[in-house]
Amino acid sequence: LLWIDVLKFWAIIAVVLDHNNGRLYEKSIIASSTYFSVTLFVFVSGINAYLSNMRHIKESYGKDLFRKLKGVLLPYALCVLPYVFVTNNYYLDLHTYWNTLINFNASSPFYFIVFFQLFIIILCSLKTMLN
Repeated sequence: LLWIDVLKFWAIIAVVLDHNNGRLYEKSIIASSTYFSVTLFVFVSGINAYLSNMRHIKESYGKDLFRKLKGVLLPYALCVLPYVFVTNNYYLDLHTYWNTLINFNASSPFYFIVFFQLFIIILCSLKTMLN
């Protein structure tokens, strides 16, 4: 739906502006105009999750959970790989990579992965209980 894409676009722009407060700009009017960014992002994510659930309403709990977690964890694993490589002096140590993956401690921008996984598990569980 176009209106969801437009809301996602504005949420992304606002999040980028919000995270660059003090670097790209210093005016408080700009900072205060981006305070809605995370709220809008979570709201739009909820709408997307609902619409996705409606498209996959007949899937079993396990299949639905696997599909959703795969969509989060595969990109996460791919993003952590270069992070570990660079922070480990351009050496890829699979033990360090694995520990970083399972402990979710690569970098602070990855904090939301644990939250998002829990959200997916709760969402799939609620969908199963309500059907």
